[in-house]
Amino acid sequence: MREIEAHPDRLLQLFCIVSDVTDFILANTPEFSIQKNGVGRRHNLDIAEAITISLYRYTLPHTTFKHFYAFMRNYHAGEFVKLPDYSNMLLYQKQLLPFLIRMLGVLIGMNRAAFKNKKVRLMFVDGSDLPVCTNKRIFNHKVAKRIAARGKGSKGWFYGFRLHILCDTGGNLLGITITPGNIDE
Repeated sequence: MREIEAHPDRLLQLFCIVSDVTDFILANTPEFSIQKNGVGRRHNLDIAEAITISLYRYTLPHTTFKHFYAFMRNYHAGEFVKLPDYSNMLLYQKQLLPFLIRMLGVLIGMNRAAFKNKKVRLMFVDGSDLPVCTNKRIFNHKVAKRIAARGKGSKGWFYGFRLHILCDTGGNLLGITITPGNIDE
């Protein structure tokens, strides 16, 4: 079995980028905070550290967050001295979603601004299926009943949504939208 290596340089680069973007977001939206109500203990990690950990996970081949968390405890304990225990880290990850969506919007805005200054403006759109249930459970599915739809993708029929991504020639993200499954690009 192949040994997974730690990449402290990659982690540091990712942290610098995430820290700059989170500082920009917090400076422009001071009311935005992860811990809105003062109930409970404060988080040991700041927002930039927690987002860095979330994104760093996808640069490594770990299949579950539990394996990734053990890797972080073993190899990156020096970088994250105040790393909370596993259950608190999971709770913190769930609270990060609104901030990650805001961060994605800022990054898309930066990419669009840079795209307007380019001489060659080529864009690519691609759609990806997001099924919500298997085909045999379509008529019993109740969660996304009024907003999901049947669609046909490269793998056949599915019931759910379609994720549309707009990129430029350099692979920079210019837009994202989620539609019912029956809408194509």
